[in-house]
Amino acid sequence: MKIKKVLLFLLILALYIIPSIFAPFDEEWYQSLNKPVITPPNQVFSIVWTIIFVLIALSATFTLTTEKEINKRPYLTILTINYLLIQLYSYLQFTVKNLELAFFDTILVFFTSLLLYTITRRINQKASYLLIPLLVWTFFATFLQLGFVKLN
Repeated sequence: MKIKKVLLFLLILALYIIPSIFAPFDEEWYQSLNKPVITPPNQVFSIVWTIIFVLIALSATFTLTTEKEINKRPYLTILTINYLLIQLYSYLQFTVKNLELAFFDTILVFFTSLLLYTITRRINQKASYLLIPLLVWTFFATFLQLGFVKLN
């Protein structure tokens, strides 16, 4: 049973990390933007997102393998929507280069993260705690993206 949990964790983690490795990042375009004063150094983004992806994968593994007899379909639905919205951000920001759409996406990521936390809490309270950094970071990212919109 433990090997199944480890494999599930690794699969979920790979789903989050692999797209971010191949996501285009136009350094020149990004450097040309006016940045809000709260913008962290570039390295912080990859470190924070990697940590958050590990925590999401752990939380999802614990939630999906919870012994509770509960319908996990709503959980899987919101987890999938949140995942897709997280992945969509890089495309909107760095490929389409549409700051407004990327801002709208960050709002959706935050609210789906909040929903994910709430649903996870009903299934596995300890697993929901692992999502708190996601909530904090996406809340911050929403305001950061609003700053990019206003300054550019």
